[in-house]
Order: sequence, then C-alpha cells, then structure tokens
Amino acid sequence: MIQCFVKNDYKSIFENNHIPKLLHVCKAEQDDNLFPRIMHMHHDMVEVVLIKAGSGTYTIGNRKYETRKGDILIYNKGVLHDERSNPKATISTYVCGFTDLKIRGLERNFLIGNDVRPIIHSGDYFSTIENIFEIMYSEIFSNKKGVEETGNYLLLSLITILIRLVDLSKEEMTEEEFELGERIKKYIDDNFLNKLSIKSLSKDLGISQYYLIHSFKKKTGYSPMQYIINRKIGEAQNLLINTNFSVAKIAAMIGHDNPNYFNLIFTKTIGMSPGKYRKHLISDFSSK
Repeated sequence: MIQCFVKNDYKSIFENNHIPKLLHVCKAEQDDNLFPRIMHMHHDMVEVVLIKAGSGTYTIGNRKYETRKGDILIYNKGVLHDERSNPKATISTYVCGFTDLKIRGLERNFLIGNDVRPIIHSGDYFSTIENIFEIMYSEIFSNKKGVEETGNYLLLSLITILIRLVDLSKEEMTEEEFELGERIKKYIDDNFLNKLSIKSLSKDLGISQYYLIHSFKKKTGYSPMQYIINRKIGEAQNLLINTNFSVAKIAAMIGHDNPNYFNLIFTKTIGMSPGKYRKHLISDFSSK
C-alpha cells in the first residue's frame, strides 16, 4: 500500500478562497455541431471547451485556430469567438460555463492572461479531464438533490488542472504593435449593428478601400464585410436562443430591414433558416 499525504499549508489559486459558480455544462455530439456557432461573446462568464473527437476551425479574439481531439479552448469574459466544425471530421465537445472566477493576479472571470494562447492540448490529462466533464454533465443532467454542489466542486478540480496545464505549456503570444487591422476591427465591433459598407468604413476611418480590405484580412483572415455578416449572425443566434422575439424583430435589431434577406443570409451561413434553427434548438433541448 502506498499512502499519499496532502499538504495542509498550500496556497489556493483562488483569490480569498472565493469559489466560482458553475452556470451550465453541455455535451455536444457530432450531429449537434453540424451548425456553426457564429461570432459571439459572453459578457460575464468564462467558457471552457474540450474537443472530444473530430476537428474544426475556431476563431478566438483576432486569430483562427485549427483544433483536434484533446484540445481545450478557453474563452475569457468578453472574448469574441466563432466555432465551426470540419464537415469531413465532425466534432464532439464538452462545454462548461461559469462565473465569479477570481484567479490570483487575473481580472474577474479570466482563466488565462491576455498574453497566453487560448488553446492548450490536454495530452496525458485528456482522460482525466474528459471524466470530470462526464461526471459533471451526468450529475447536472440527473437533477438530483445536491447536484449543484457536486457540479461546483468538480468545476474546482477542472479549473485547477487547467491552470496546471497552462503553466506546463505556456506559450505567450508575440507582442505586436497596435496596427491598422486592429483599429478597423475595434471600429466594426463597436458599430456592427449599424449599416456599414466598405465605402462608409473607408470614409469613417480615413483610409483607402484597398488598404482597409488588405489590412483587415491580414489581421483576421476575414474580409471586412464577411466579418460584419458573421457578427450580425452571431448576435441573431444569441437572440434566437435567449429571447422570444420574432424573426422579423431580430432581423431589425441586427440592422436588416428586409426579413427575407436576413433569412437568406442566415440560411446561407448556418445551413437552416432562423425559424428552423430556433425549433431545432428547442426540440433538441427538450429531448435531453
């Protein structure tokens, strides 16, 4: 028999021993990830994604990342992200969201610093992390007495292991000078619900249309107009998921006066109409 002892004088990674709160946990199989989740952000929540199987392309902040089985994606609060599976290798994931996180030395609801790469590979910890997610999901899904507390303690284990992985594989982003592409992106992020065009962007930012398109695509991998469309569709998905607003009202809220055109763009981007997308999510949720 080998007996292991726990140190009693350890220092918690959580500031003032404050315990974060689990908000949701999701198990998404390959069929659930057929439809992309376009650019969106969470204003007061951290989200962690484990790639169980398959591969995909994820945009986090300003960068695109190719993901594979075992990758862990970390979205701090307020970080824009975009999720798309590879049609030839559809993706399966676990996702959890939590709030009231305060790690020593970091902002509230930040799991990693801004200078740290938001994707890490689980390596030898894959089975451990997958098991934590599976138990967490099974507990919350069971809706039995005490599952909230069980879920939160499992969350603490998950966060602690993730911090260890970040420390082991820490890869700081190269420091870049503030550049034109970033300036364009910030302007679009602040104004994407308004009517924007290449001409209006060029005029408002005081740069040529060619230089605007070239600089922005070099920075983000998207043309300005494609980025604007993705931001609008991402916001529409949020509204379809979280409100009972009509499709026509949502179209108007994201700057489309013509609901038919909104339906066309949404269907082209997501693979189904807004109405079907909402029904798909409702029926999928009620069946689980």
